[in-house]
Formats: sequence, structure tokens, C-alpha cells
Amino acid sequence: MAIYNNFISTITVTKNNNIGLYQTLKSLSNLGTKPSEVIVINGNPKDSKIKQVITNFSSILNIKFINENDLGIYDAMNKGKKFATGKLLHYLNAGDEVMFDIYKNINKPCLLPVKIIDKSNGLSWFDKPKFFGSAYCHQGLIFSKNHEPYDLKFKVSADFNSIIKSFPNGLNKLYVHDNGFVKYFLDGFSSQQTALGNYEMIMISWNQLRLPKAFLVSIFIIIKIFFPRKLRRLLMNAIFKSRQNNFFKKK
Repeated sequence: MAIYNNFISTITVTKNNNIGLYQTLKSLSNLGTKPSEVIVINGNPKDSKIKQVITNFSSILNIKFINENDLGIYDAMNKGKKFATGKLLHYLNAGDEVMFDIYKNINKPCLLPVKIIDKSNGLSWFDKPKFFGSAYCHQGLIFSKNHEPYDLKFKVSADFNSIIKSFPNGLNKLYVHDNGFVKYFLDGFSSQQTALGNYEMIMISWNQLRLPKAFLVSIFIIIKIFFPRKLRRLLMNAIFKSRQNNFFKKK
């Protein structure tokens, strides 16, 4: 008999990525504790194959399927928020995967470990809250249903803006629920739009954070711009390798 966490609605957004959606739904179907519902937002209603992907898992997962045009990923995520009935929300992009019994005993907002995988070079590391607890992969956050919606004027960093507004005390105040982890692959929209993302994050910092913190966050972002991406990822891989190994040993 399937076990469900009735607090959690998982929201998955997709567009022209049926392979990724299949991987995400398969990982959700393999969980010991499943979300109360999975809301799939598809941004291309002309895609005739997506319904078959949904059908493959409809007997295992409680899937709500919204199949209509949208204004981009953040508009799709806002739609998922609107249709969700759970008190807690978890956003997954098509292609993200959840591992082990990640939703077991979650009943309030928290952080989930996120294993970031760079397909281009095989490097991987676990993410951590950045910019003094103001930023984290949204895949690693369990939000409350009434969290700040995504502001569509930001094309790449609306999640950064939403996190700051939804967690004014910072993410470091949240507990880490490490009964599983999320796999996040660096091949999505935001990883391909780093220049615009950096610009938006600096603007958001000055609009939402107090002056000293906004200044420091901006400095970190500017340093990151001039620090080669390949070298950054090698460094992150080395720093978090021990944490990764300890996590898998525990499992």
C-alpha cells in the first residue's frame, strides 16, 4: 500500500522535455513516501506525446495535468502554486530526480540536500545556501503554500527574489531534512543565462536586502563573474566531496 505525505504538493514544470519529465516522475514513483499530488505544468499544449508520459505514472502518482501555454518557467511555477492543495510545496524541473525517502516525516518548510551534476565534465557536488543564506537551488527548498510568488519581471532570478521575500530571516534558520536528496543537472535555462541572472541578482539584492548585505552579495557576484566557471566547479567539487561521501555512507 502506497504511503503519502499529505502535506506536500510537488510541482513539476516542463516544455518539450518529455524524457526529463519521465525521469522526474519515475523518481517520484519510486519513493517510499510519495507526495499527496504531483502537478505537471506543460508549456506546449501541441506536444502530443506528453500525455503518454503522464499515463505511465497516473496509477502510481496522483497527477494533476495543466496543459496550456505560459509566459515561461516562473509563470508555470506560479500556476502550480495556484492549483496546489498541499500546505507545503516542492518545485522540480523536468529532469530533476528525488532520491531515497526524501519526503518522509516532512511537515514544515526545510532544506533538502541537492546534488548538482555538471554533465559536461562529470563533476558533482552538494549545494549549500549562498550569499549569507539568501540563495539556494529552489529544488532544495520545501516552501509553505503561501510563499511569495515568482515575479515575472525577472527572467532568470525570480527564484532568488522569492526566496529572499519568503524567508526574511535567511535559509540558515531552516533545518536540513537529509532523508534523501535531489539530483539537479546543470543543463537548464538559468545555467545558460548566467549574465542576465547575475545582473538580476544584483538588482534584487539592492531592492530587497539591507545595505551592508546587498553590498557584500554584489561583491560576491562580481567576483564570481571574473572567476572562471570551470575553476569554480572544480573547487566546489573538491570542497563538497567529503560531504557527499559521508552522505552516501550514511545511506
